[in-house]
Amino acid sequence: MAFKYFVIQQIFMGSKKPISIRIEEEELKKLEKLSKKEGINRSVLISKAIKQFIQSYDKKTPELSETLDRLKELERKHETLLTRVNILTGQVDNLVKKERR
Repeated sequence: MAFKYFVIQQIFMGSKKPISIRIEEEELKKLEKLSKKEGINRSVLISKAIKQFIQSYDKKTPELSETLDRLKELERKHETLLTRVNILTGQVDNLVKKERR
């Protein structure tokens, strides 16, 4: 009998693993209300929400990488410009000193 239960559990549960979370009571009430409205249990609703979050995150990751790459390039250019400004400032200071002599 236990073997049949195991097989049935494997068919329905698949490779899903249980997790435990803590949420505020108000969020739990909203979750209950939404799960009743959608006609699905909390576990399915939470699983769907997590999948949507991951899909959204995965779409943002390449955009974020591109933005970070652009930011690094701007930082590099900024450092180069600062170096040039410092060199020019030194040259101007030297010219001013020569003129004062």
